[in-house]
Amino acid sequence: MRDLIVIADKIIDVIQENCTWDDEKINEIVSQIKDVKSSHMYRAPELENVGWWEISDILCDNFNPNNSEWEKKIQIIFNDLD
Repeated sequence: MRDLIVIADKIIDVIQENCTWDDEKINEIVSQIKDVKSSHMYRAPELENVGWWEISDILCDNFNPNNSEWEKKIQIIFNDLD
């Protein structure tokens, strides 16, 4: 089973290390992902899908995987293809 917390951390790392947007936008996105992480840290595995949907929504609202290599990295990590 994919680990929401581990994958969210990897996505945050890619955003913080590679994103060239302004710091305010980066911090906003990272904060949203961290909020999802913390709210789903102790939930039952059956409820983990809600966390995946929330992270998916954040990524869909902010990124286009065709734009850059680092956005493709996020897609690969999210889909657990690495």
